[in-house]
Amino acid sequence: MRGLAAALALVAVLVARTAGAAEEIRSFDVAVEVQPDGALEVTETIRVTVEGDEIRRGIIREFPVAHEEPGGRVSLTTFEVLEVTRNGETEPWSRSQSGSYVNLRIGQRDVFLPVPSEQVYEIRYRTEGQLRSHDGYDELYW
Repeated sequence: MRGLAAALALVAVLVARTAGAAEEIRSFDVAVEVQPDGALEVTETIRVTVEGDEIRRGIIREFPVAHEEPGGRVSLTTFEVLEVTRNGETEPWSRSQSGSYVNLRIGQRDVFLPVPSEQVYEIRYRTEGQLRSHDGYDELYW
């Protein structure tokens, strides 16, 4: 009977732990500074809960670098990474292009994140071509 009680207690603990666990983006905060030359310097702070489900080694952030305008014209923007950190420490990253998007893969192939955990990523980048002038108004397209 003691064995059954211990087994039920263990199951209850495991069920309670998984019931409260959710792998998710907890917050996504953005600060944008418009530079005198019209470029944007952007800092994104992304807080995630890691459970080892989809988030194992890090995150991937996609950035559009081509936008179709009315009339079919395509506007191109630049994307330059200034700094990437995880929990305040410099984090390795790589960049690739897929169509009209730049993909920023943050993390290391051989390093798994602790499970469960909360990780805070900060991405600082510079982008040009986001401000547009029109007759009578300007537009931030970002």
